[in-house]
Amino acid sequence: MGLINSNFNTLPELFSSIFTHYKGQSSKFPLARKINGVYEPISYDLLQEDVRHCAAYLKENGIGARDRVAILSENRPGWYMADMAILMLGAVNVPLYPSLPPNQIEYILRNCGAKGIIVSNMLQLGKILSIWQKLPDLSLVIVMNRLEETIEEVVDLNQVKDEGKAILEKKPWLLDEIDVEPDDIATLIYTSGTTGLPKGVMLTHRNLCENVKSCSTVIRLDETDRSLSFLPLSHAYERTGGYYLLFSCGAAIYLAESVETVSLNIAEARPTIIFTVPRLFDRIKANTLKQISNESAVKQKIFFWALHTGEEFHREMNEKGKAGFAVSIQHSLADKLVYSKIRKKFGGKLRYFVSGGAALPQKVGEFFQAL
Repeated sequence: MGLINSNFNTLPELFSSIFTHYKGQSSKFPLARKINGVYEPISYDLLQEDVRHCAAYLKENGIGARDRVAILSENRPGWYMADMAILMLGAVNVPLYPSLPPNQIEYILRNCGAKGIIVSNMLQLGKILSIWQKLPDLSLVIVMNRLEETIEEVVDLNQVKDEGKAILEKKPWLLDEIDVEPDDIATLIYTSGTTGLPKGVMLTHRNLCENVKSCSTVIRLDETDRSLSFLPLSHAYERTGGYYLLFSCGAAIYLAESVETVSLNIAEARPTIIFTVPRLFDRIKANTLKQISNESAVKQKIFFWALHTGEEFHREMNEKGKAGFAVSIQHSLADKLVYSKIRKKFGGKLRYFVSGGAALPQKVGEFFQAL
């Protein structure tokens, strides 16, 4: 369990080691997205091919080391592909929340000096087209969705991959010997801060890689694990834990269709790990207690007995390293009567429920630990 290969100090080294490890293994996959109501996997080989073709296109069109390239998109396969391609060139990924209005996007792109941007759809493209003339450094605009009509100086991702493939056929050496150092900037993440204009936080390859390595010693994952991704990849929390950590361990990432469909997608994806925020824990706790309040007095009594038993069991585990015989027996019974039924609502395989991005209230944490 753990990292497939711990010998990486840059993100391209991480990506390369995983692609090499799973080369030719069609049964293994890093990503799965919903198509026609069914989750369809994307193989490591296909993802690597798309990444290389995208990187070749970017390089041939003027993107190189330390250049800033923004991604304005919801979580989707193209986000991961674009990120890997940008970082592979030693360029800097500037992730933008798709909810941002044009004026904030304009400020960030101007402030970081972005040379390129990759957007998800026509809605996001419209924002860029409305501000492009104010951004003299921006020379490359790519949209992930297929363009239904020609838009001057804009290309879609299918065209990027097709042209990138042709470029590599003519110049197979194009992506060789690109030097990316651990202390090079990997990403600029703009935060609103407490006052004033958004501020760009510089994170290096070393920073992100060391975070992944540290997380892997606490959260023990392997290629049998799977996660459901619904937090924005624009945030460092989801990107580090819900993307780089999972990828480094060979785990699969299932993409939620939207925040509104998370409950449905959890049942379909049956994740073993979920990265989320305290607000969702609060909501789940409130909904659980509301449902229990509508049950019979007997079922309510059983639930709160199980909750108390779980709290006592984990208190002894935390304090003594093991639970006493009596509470262990009660805990096993509570698991059959209550805990297992709650776990089924999360697909039945959940091992880790990770909270981040803000402080988790102690009482909320104890509630979930008990269950």
